[in-house]
Amino acid sequence: MNKFYKVLFNCVHISKLGIVNRSRLIAMFFLLPQFVYAYTAFEGVPIKFHGEVFAATCDIKGIADQTVTLGDVSTIDLAEAGDVSRAIPFSITVTCPENGPKKAVVTFSGTAASDPSLLELDSVTGAATGVAVRINQGDTTTELKLNNPSAAIALIGGDNLLSFNAQYQALVSRPQITPGVANATAQFTVTYP
Repeated sequence: MNKFYKVLFNCVHISKLGIVNRSRLIAMFFLLPQFVYAYTAFEGVPIKFHGEVFAATCDIKGIADQTVTLGDVSTIDLAEAGDVSRAIPFSITVTCPENGPKKAVVTFSGTAASDPSLLELDSVTGAATGVAVRINQGDTTTELKLNNPSAAIALIGGDNLLSFNAQYQALVSRPQITPGVANATAQFTVTYP
């Protein structure tokens, strides 16, 4: 506020010298507090930035297409909607630098089946119907829904095995399932939260 009084004093001093007439001086008094407020409103406002710098991100080992063979499954094993086949393990290997990311999250995406948490079978001639592919977290039967991130997986410097498993799941009861080719295609994204 000392700046305000200094400017005010200077305006009064100028008006005594006859440089500024009275109406202009009154207008200056009305505008002056706004000017002083605008001048001091942004002083000393801190901005904090947070983050972390890594040596590098992890590399995915064996980036070429990966095939998980779910095998042949009888409709007898998929008698009711929700029934699943035997789970087949698969993994993604990431190689991380020392002092690199401490955890990873994997998200699988692709065309969703009628149950949006499951992966639809590829639409090819002779494709099976009434069945989809389910992906599970780690070596458990905990479903990893399509387009949803996995639980965080701890990482170390060096090779890390990100484990999952997949299985067929019936969308309908056995009489409504059409036997046929049961292939599906998914993409995955690894992020480092």
